[in-house]
Amino acid sequence: MPADKSQRIRYSDFSGGDYGETSPDRAPANTFSAKNMVVYNTGLIGPRAGVKSLGFSSKPTGVVMGMFWRGTNPDLAVIVGTTVYRATVTAPGAMTSFTGALASTPTQQVRGFEYGNKDLYITSFGDKSYVLDFVGGTLTALAGSPGGYDIALYGERMMVTGASGFLTRVYYSDAGDFTTWGATNWFDVPNSSGAATGGFAQRNQFSVLTQNGEWHALTGLPTTGTLRRVTGGGVHPWTAFADCAALLGSDQIIFVPISADYPAVFNGSTVQEKRYLRLNDTTAQLGLTTVKVVKGFRPDEAVILFPLTDKGGLYRNGVWTRHTFGVDISVYATSDGQGHIHLTDGGGVASQPNFWIWSIDLSRPAFTSDTYAQPGDASTTPLDAEVTFPEFWAEEGNEVRVRKVTVDFTKWATGSATDNGFTVTPTSHSRWEMPDGLAATAQTWSEPGASATTSGVRSRKTFLFGPESRFGGGISLKLSAVKGVAFQDIVVELDVRPKSPRS
Repeated sequence: MPADKSQRIRYSDFSGGDYGETSPDRAPANTFSAKNMVVYNTGLIGPRAGVKSLGFSSKPTGVVMGMFWRGTNPDLAVIVGTTVYRATVTAPGAMTSFTGALASTPTQQVRGFEYGNKDLYITSFGDKSYVLDFVGGTLTALAGSPGGYDIALYGERMMVTGASGFLTRVYYSDAGDFTTWGATNWFDVPNSSGAATGGFAQRNQFSVLTQNGEWHALTGLPTTGTLRRVTGGGVHPWTAFADCAALLGSDQIIFVPISADYPAVFNGSTVQEKRYLRLNDTTAQLGLTTVKVVKGFRPDEAVILFPLTDKGGLYRNGVWTRHTFGVDISVYATSDGQGHIHLTDGGGVASQPNFWIWSIDLSRPAFTSDTYAQPGDASTTPLDAEVTFPEFWAEEGNEVRVRKVTVDFTKWATGSATDNGFTVTPTSHSRWEMPDGLAATAQTWSEPGASATTSGVRSRKTFLFGPESRFGGGISLKLSAVKGVAFQDIVVELDVRPKSPRS
């Protein structure tokens, strides 16, 4: 039966982000499902930047137990054994060490925060807390301090949560004096919640994450304030740890709930979960070493990493996107708060760690000449990137098939030896008494990157599809093998006919 009429649908608004586990026929029109694609500042959607290797020399052999950045060169600190090493990201060279050492090798992930114009404070569980002076290059223990799961600044006091032997306890220093910890300078979080594993100075309160997923809030001074539970928890297993959460510049806390792989937001009083957004397929976070959350650049930006699968999510420009890394990553990631995430594979008992930098703020595909990015992960070969748009379903029981796809895009000279390009694949759904999901023959556009420029060239390509694109109740469109281009507008022209029992 021939088509009675035609219809056009358009994909040009990507502001809804990845629709995750939402059924494709229920996903909002401004969403997508993608791998290694981001929405740029321009509103276009294209490949993320690949990570670039940081070629440090004189690296230690051993397991990384903490990594930190602060804006004082050398700007990166890495803990291996009892030594804290330092290096300069902007000019990678030999790794050296801070003067001084930890009293013992850390048994838990070491946490820390920047303070003033040169210091970074860290806490080592079962040991004590320390200050790293990035100008003087010294590591100094804080007299009388506890060593806990997490450390933060709240007003004029340093707060350490979950010290060995007193896991439900939050310790605090004297006001303005991080070396004085009075015998009564502590309070307990209700022990039905498990250990106090994370502490964050959020808005005008100190928010405490407990091992069973509850959030508690201290308002007022630690000495006279009020501690209250503000959200429920109690789910098992009790595996919530500080690394599953990060305080953003917006004063929101992004975290991954227990036994989940989707993001949630704690605003200081309530939790909102994005359960549809499975960032790690079926592998959930199960506590220590299984998830890491870090802040991005702008106040609302965040990165979630799942080291067991080398997958993660990025929240930027108001949308979540999903990513798969081509290098091994560990939980020891840190942000410089300027659009760069520093990554490591964590090393090993008999191996040196590798280090990479990921630029999350590029609004184009990465170039081989970029200082902090590459077209692929530690490679000049572009990433495996693709995007699929929500399904379109015909009205009134009609049937549709794809006749033409017009793609408006921008192409760049990235310097990669691999041609720029992308592949278009339309798929028909709900054909009469036939298996669902018949893909038409894919069509590809490609050309050498040298045909473009580093400032980008706008282009258009039209793909025509014949009878191999079958009629069905709905269609979907996938753009795969995306290299060196970003998409502005995709228009799909459909043939429409009344439903036929012989489709």
